[in-house]
Amino acid sequence: MLAMLLAALFTIWACHCLTIETGIALSVLALGLLVSLSVRMPTVLAMALTAGFAVFHGFAHGVEARPMAASGCMAGFAVATAALHAAAGFTLNQHLTSTARRVLGAGMAATGGLLLSGML
Repeated sequence: MLAMLLAALFTIWACHCLTIETGIALSVLALGLLVSLSVRMPTVLAMALTAGFAVFHGFAHGVEARPMAASGCMAGFAVATAALHAAAGFTLNQHLTSTARRVLGAGMAATGGLLLSGML
């Protein structure tokens, strides 16, 4: 979450990243593949990968925010992101079978591929 917030701040005040959409599409594709293949990795690597994905999402939020309203906007998307992650994490871990998680991951990977191809 910190990486996403820092990227949003950076974008609001300094940088307009031209590859935001590509980075988001790649992160959706990569995360979908990792979930669909049930990849296990060390926690530190998973955290680094998540932070890398969050940077592109933070850039996207930063581009949408107006500098004068940045703090409210950032607070809103941080709270919404935390709520989505908590709800999705709970649901995926408590209520879905391994097969269902893998199918959802494949759907995410397909969505990322469609985003990259420009078809979505």
